[in-house]
Amino acid sequence: MHSMVSSLGRLAIAVAIVASAATAVFAQQTVRVPEDQGTIQAGINAAGDGDTVSIAAGTYSGSGNRDIVLNGRNIVVRARDGGGVLIDVGGPFTTGNGHRGVSFINGDTSQFIGITIRNGHMRGDADGGGIRVSESSPSISDCVIEDCQAAGRGGGVYVVDHSGAVLDNCQILSNWAGGAGAGVGNGGGVACFDTSFVLLLDCTISGNTADNDGGGIWGKDTAEIMATGCIISGNECTVAGSGGSGGALYLKGANSIASISHCFIFANESAPGTGGQTQSRGGGLLVDQSEVTLTNCVLNDNVAGSATAQGGAAHVLGGGELIVLSCTLVDNVTNGSGGGALYANGSGGSTLAVRNTILWEYDDGEGTTGQIVVVNNPTLFVSNSCVEDWNENNGNITGDDDDPELGTDQTTGLVFRITGDSSCWNAGDNSWVSWSQEIDHATRIQNGTVDIGADEVFSE
Repeated sequence: MHSMVSSLGRLAIAVAIVASAATAVFAQQTVRVPEDQGTIQAGINAAGDGDTVSIAAGTYSGSGNRDIVLNGRNIVVRARDGGGVLIDVGGPFTTGNGHRGVSFINGDTSQFIGITIRNGHMRGDADGGGIRVSESSPSISDCVIEDCQAAGRGGGVYVVDHSGAVLDNCQILSNWAGGAGAGVGNGGGVACFDTSFVLLLDCTISGNTADNDGGGIWGKDTAEIMATGCIISGNECTVAGSGGSGGALYLKGANSIASISHCFIFANESAPGTGGQTQSRGGGLLVDQSEVTLTNCVLNDNVAGSATAQGGAAHVLGGGELIVLSCTLVDNVTNGSGGGALYANGSGGSTLAVRNTILWEYDDGEGTTGQIVVVNNPTLFVSNSCVEDWNENNGNITGDDDDPELGTDQTTGLVFRITGDSSCWNAGDNSWVSWSQEIDHATRIQNGTVDIGADEVFSE
């Protein structure tokens, strides 16, 4: 299985990209749009490396303000005075190949800051309705990508061809991958493909739809995805006639890897196909041949929706590996054959490891299968956790003492808070603590022993 060292190495590269791009803040010159150049593309064409393209507030559309290309540059393209810049691509389109917002190509390392892209639409089997990144490493921050569509992959953002993109404090909302028939339509919000890397920092990925797999995020073929501090919610995937997999995240491929930390993942769905007769897997996550680590995350109210669905929060198969550390999983649902929270199929040598984690209040279609369901003998580790209806010891809280007495968080409305009266207080194993901060970024160990779940009770 692929090592996390590779992802950490990629993170270092991404940070270096941001630092390198930041030097452009001390610009040689500033090109103003529309005062100096009438369109955004003309402003980019007039800028040299190290320059800033400063765009005045307003709505930009038509030729020169859509299908924008940053080609091998290192410049800053930003909204002036912090915002109010809208690129309205004008979709949906009914003829031709369609139009997108922005492409980064040929080694581009530019910064793109504070801009909204709306109504991009790529037809046929084209990818990247809002943004497409190819052989480039841009930094995209404080942007909104919304109401965009790609018939192929990446309704909002598509990263491909050995690229490494950083998205910081971005909102990726109500985008759609699909509309061109069965077999396409992957990654409603973000798609990462072909030895590429995406770093998502404090982003919101919500309300996106994929006609195939990965309603929120989709990765395949040596894709590397890191997300921290993100909200991934209300995304959906479905396939006409068959049902989709991975409402929040779909990751496939022996060299594909994801590290998800300090994220809220809720109300995502792998929906039934037309007629609801076939399988949907992983209301939250689908891990196929790949490796995913969840740390200090909350997963609530995710749904695997078909009559044969498996894994309300997550489903691992095909030799994949899912590691769940210091997380809280509550009220996840499968309408099918089991695993209200987690489902592991051992075919191909899959692994499921659950440490210092709460799994509580599940619902499944048969009503008897429980929070964790395994078939075909996967490698399974469950330790120092609080799992409803789970009776294996190994440091787990079992029997009459297992109720974690969870409370509702007043900010998010999600159920994951514990108190000093909870059975999960001071009940974890410090050796499985991999981050120094819990879900609120407070110190992870407050009272000598780590608490079970994503929340840590403050010491008094």
